Amino acid sequence: TRSTHTHVTAQPQNLDQCQKFYGPFASLTIAAFFSWLAFVIGKYTGLSATIWALILGAAMGSTGLVPPKILDHAKSSGIFNVGVFAVIIPSLAKIKVSDLLVLSFNTIMVFIVVFVVLFLFFYILPLWKILGNRNLAMGVAVMQLLGFPATYLVANEIAIATGETEEERQVVNDAIMPKYLVGGFATVTTFSVITAGILEKFL
Repeated sequence: TRSTHTHVTAQPQNLDQCQKFYGPFASLTIAAFFSWLAFVIGKYTGLSATIWALILGAAMGSTGLVPPKILDHAKSSGIFNVGVFAVIIPSLAKIKVSDLLVLSFNTIMVFIVVFVVLFLFFYILPLWKILGNRNLAMGVAVMQLLGFPATYLVANEIAIATGETEEERQVVNDAIMPKYLVGGFATVTTFSVITAGILEKFL
């Protein structure tokens, strides 16, 4: 028992010793390199660079060679979140008020129908058992209407709102963040890209 305890406690200490060499500049450099690599691979494979970024991030994170939540480690996650939202603004510049009203009506109607279907399948029917909790299943299912980065932002806000201490927020974040992100990438990023590629031929 003593040897097992020593082995378990030694691993976090070694991890902390490795992470102290990753300052903000080194962490940003690593994130930039793999973002560029995902873009290059996506360009030559035809698969979305976002998907490759997810694959590379999961691969590097599982090896323990880079710090977890590398943007938080670089103290830069906030400014990147601002940048993500800033990208959306230029796309709204050419929208007319009439177009916005029509789009809003169609969006509301779609949301109502989808919410009813999701509530039926993931709260009343036993499909919620896939994630083990009705509320979590509904949350993950509803967030697939928005996709990344909304899945990341909402999961992070849930952790901040429900956790009273930093440790509690970390526990909540670790519990729900993978489910939100994987669900978003599987449905919105991957499935929608494949579907759009098929339907494009009929346009």
